[in-house]
Amino acid sequence: FEVTALVRSPQKIQIQNEGLRVVTGNPLDESILAQVLAGHDAVLSTIGHLDLKRSYVVTDGARALVMAMKDNNVRRLVIISSTLVAPGGSFLTRIPRYITRHALNDSAEMEKVIKRTSLDWTIVRLVRLTNGPETQYQILENEPPSLSASISRKTVAACMLNLISNESNFKGTISIRASR
Repeated sequence: FEVTALVRSPQKIQIQNEGLRVVTGNPLDESILAQVLAGHDAVLSTIGHLDLKRSYVVTDGARALVMAMKDNNVRRLVIISSTLVAPGGSFLTRIPRYITRHALNDSAEMEKVIKRTSLDWTIVRLVRLTNGPETQYQILENEPPSLSASISRKTVAACMLNLISNESNFKGTISIRASR
């Protein structure tokens, strides 16, 4: 792959590769997104919240991204959300849902924005992220939220790359978990 990473904090990018171009910018700025997307085939979006305050960064980012993708004729989008957006789960999911309610409301609204588009999107709902090694993973549909599950960021990245060409997940919402 040739990858262009649009990031707010380029110092956080620890890897260097001839196929990686790092661009510093605001993911809410549609003009920057349009410049970065030119000539690309797919978008992997990992925008998330940095704190527990009320914010619409994920929804606003999705809106700007959708417009920039349409302007550049880029159809494929793989975007992350939270497993806690999904209905169901045990009594114990009430506590983290309350604590992260602002981020969850934002993620739920982002999902609505994405689902209204004609893009070839896949929403990936994630459990708790770790900095562990890449592992095998399972793709699940209609999976209720779980507090005990976790998955490494490296595994999520591998899954997202694999999803780019997986047409069976176009216009689908999935969850992933590390294989046991």
